[in-house]
Amino acid sequence: VVPLDPSRTWNCSKGGEVSAAGFTSGEFRDLWIAPKANFCELIGMIGIDGSPIQIGSVGNFVAPQSGTLHLGVNDMWPDHCEGPYNCFADNTGRLFVEIKVSPSENNPWPFYIK
Repeated sequence: VVPLDPSRTWNCSKGGEVSAAGFTSGEFRDLWIAPKANFCELIGMIGIDGSPIQIGSVGNFVAPQSGTLHLGVNDMWPDHCEGPYNCFADNTGRLFVEIKVSPSENNPWPFYIK
């Protein structure tokens, strides 16, 4: 997954404009969707119950399972949004990405497009 314009930014949680790489610091890491990724970094998830995948500015990864790839921002889980933290409600902007899929040795036809 590669952002088509790496200089493009989004605004995440009143933290200011940030690229797909996110902020290198932040509070409450254990409440973020992907605690090991940067705050407001581009992340992915396969299916609605998959584990978060750190993507950032250039994210190469092997899909841990088949399913729909969802992309989004690494913010707090919605059930932790109280007080000054609006989680996804205060995020604005968008990124355009290119998704390249390569076959694996176990599956030469790894995807289909609906």
